[in-house]
Order: sequence, then C-alpha cells, then structure tokens
Amino acid sequence: MEIKEEFLYNIWQFKRWGSSIKLKTTQGEEIEVLSPGVLNPNAGPDFLNARLRIGGVLWAGNVEIHLRTTDWFLHRHEEDPAYQKIILHVVFQDNSAQKVGDFSTLELGNYVSKELILSYKNLNRPFDFIPCESSLPSVEAEVLETTKINMLLEKWMGKEQILQQRLDQLAGDWEQLLFEQIAYVFGLRINGEAFLQLARSLKNNQLNGLNLFQKEALIFGQAGFLQEFENEYTEALKKEYEFLQYKWNLTPLNKEIFKFFRLRPPNFPSVRMAQWAAFSDLFPQIFLSLKKNNFYEEFIEECSEIQASDFWNTHFTLGKPSLKNQPKKLSRSFIELLLINAFFPVHFLYLKSIDKNPEPLLNQLEKLPPEYNQIIKEFKALEIPISSALDTQGLLFLEKNYCQKKKCLNCKIGNHILRNHAK
Repeated sequence: MEIKEEFLYNIWQFKRWGSSIKLKTTQGEEIEVLSPGVLNPNAGPDFLNARLRIGGVLWAGNVEIHLRTTDWFLHRHEEDPAYQKIILHVVFQDNSAQKVGDFSTLELGNYVSKELILSYKNLNRPFDFIPCESSLPSVEAEVLETTKINMLLEKWMGKEQILQQRLDQLAGDWEQLLFEQIAYVFGLRINGEAFLQLARSLKNNQLNGLNLFQKEALIFGQAGFLQEFENEYTEALKKEYEFLQYKWNLTPLNKEIFKFFRLRPPNFPSVRMAQWAAFSDLFPQIFLSLKKNNFYEEFIEECSEIQASDFWNTHFTLGKPSLKNQPKKLSRSFIELLLINAFFPVHFLYLKSIDKNPEPLLNQLEKLPPEYNQIIKEFKALEIPISSALDTQGLLFLEKNYCQKKKCLNCKIGNHILRNHAK
C-alpha cells in the first residue's frame, strides 16, 4: 500500500527521523528543525509558523508537505498567494529535476526507517477488530491507562459543548438540565430522543410540588398515553392530567414518537415513564443533592429501593395486565447507566464552570464495575486490563471514534507504536 500524506505530517510534527540523524536538503544544506510549526487543519500550507535553520541561516515561515515533488504543480500551488511564505517543501520522494520555488526541498523518505514504514502499514492493513490488534498487547500499561483516561475526558468534553449550549438556553437552570439528561437515559437508546422531548415539554419544578400519582398523570398525559386505554387507573390519571394541563397550558406530544417494537417489556417506554416518575418523586431537586459530599454512594443505595407504583407490578403498559406480579425496580446496571450518561457529564460541566478538578468524578467512575459487551470482550481477548467502568468507557470511546475511523495517527497508542519504530 502507498503511504498517505497524513503519515508524513505525523513524521514531521513529531520528528520521527531519530535525534542522531542530520537532515539535509536536496541541495545538500543541513536542516535543523527548531520548531516544526503548527499543523494547519484549514486550506493553505500544511504547517504554519515553523522555525528552521537551513545552511546555518534561521528561517521562519510555513512548510508544505507532499508525497512527491510534482504534487506542488499538480495542486497548482505556484498560482496560490497562500503559498508565498513557504520556507521548506517536504516530500517523501523527490521526483522532479524542475525547481519548485525559491525555497529548499527535503526528501524525507531518505531519513525514515523501514521499521517505521512497516509499522505504519501494519496499522493500515485489514484487521479483525482494531488496526493495532497485533501490537496492542505489547504496549506499556502506563500508555494504556493514560489513553483510557484521555478518551473519557474527551468524551465528556465533547458532550460539554452540547450541554453548555442547552444550559445557556435554560438561562443557567442546572436542575432542568440534569432533569432532561436523566429523562434521556430513561428512554434508553431507542426512546432517548422521545424522552428528551417529553422532559423539555415539562419543567422540573412543575413536578416538584406534586405527589407520585400526580407526577405519573403529568408524564403519561404529556406523552399522549392517556387517550388509548380505559380502566380505573387511566381514568383517574386522565382526570388529574386535564387539571394540570389546564393549569400550565400544556400541549401533549404525539404518542407515536415512543417506540415499543422489539423492546423487552421491562424496557417499554410506559414502564420507564413510571420508574422515572418514582425517581423524580425521590429526588425532587437532584442537582442540589449532587453537590453534597458522598452523594454518589448514597445515590446508588437509595436508587436500589426505587420502583414504579403498585399498578405496574401487574402491568407493562397502561392496558392489559401481565401474567406475573413483578415489581418494576431499577436494576443496578441501569443506575450505573444513569450515573455514566447523565450525572457525570453534567457534573463535569459544573466542575469546569467553577474551575474545579474533575478527578473526583474519575475516582467515582473507577468504583463502578466494568460494562460488558462485544467490544469489551474483544479488548479483553487482547489482554487489555479492564477493571472498572472508567476502563470500559474510555475503551468504548476509543474504539468508536478512533479505531473504527482508523485515526491511528491521532491516537496516543498509535503514536506510541510508531515512536518505538522511529529509531
């Protein structure tokens, strides 16, 4: 396979030619790279504001990188004013006798080890699970641990931007922000967006002054679930909702946005709504509680006692009773899901807003057991140490956002593998 320019960017940026090697231009002038410059993600030269000493003369300017010298003409850079401040043209192969411009050329291919190129090609060959699967077991534990933490923080920072935008829309209402994120998790993957719409059609402080039955009436009525079934329970809910609807001028959602198809009965949106109502009844001002010491330890213990109201012991929907009498409690795994996908991201945003270190959140996540799915099973098969939810969250983000997209050159593990073969 042919190498790509992004590989050359990586070599140039991290000086992967070895500290003992003296670079020279195609004209024989010695090159000292004081600063490779800043990688430019936009149009224009590849590296900006580089500082080089070429033939004993100090240069400051931009660096352009190509696979071949003739690519300069192929891309018509000679006609583009953005390339007037080029101080060095870096190519893997100098394939042209024609002078490109008033700057020197470095043929980088002469200074890159065969081992580094082979390592790069290995990262880009077909793979069963992830590109570095053959090299990963030999990567030092410290590199793996740092990568997992960095991936988790990157995940939280990515979500931070979305949450901050919503917080601005809410005029700084942290309670409502967390209320909406909790609702999203109760909806799970299939109904998350629908539950988020439902939460946004309500206000957390509207539920605060209500008892559990009234909370159920408000949630089921606003979800559009009370028109389809007729029994004593739904009729009472409907009557209560009509009062609350009039009081707050509410418009119910279309119930068709909630999906039941292919869901196990315990995950039906009707069951999750009943559990959400019970959760909100126990934690009316959850964000305020979040700031207390030992919140997470107490939260897990208190959540283990949450279950939907008695009606749901014999129902999965508002209609026909189920065959078994089964209390609809929150499972331990679901409670951990709430923490991971709702509480920790919002808490991370809050800690950043008051300039506090997020390390306590990392410590809390480290106390949770690891998740288990096919991706984690594959990582375990590669003998990657996995002992907590911090490990699994970091690895899941890594696999989805780097491994699947083959962004090895942007990955700490991928760069570690290349660095070990750059000498």
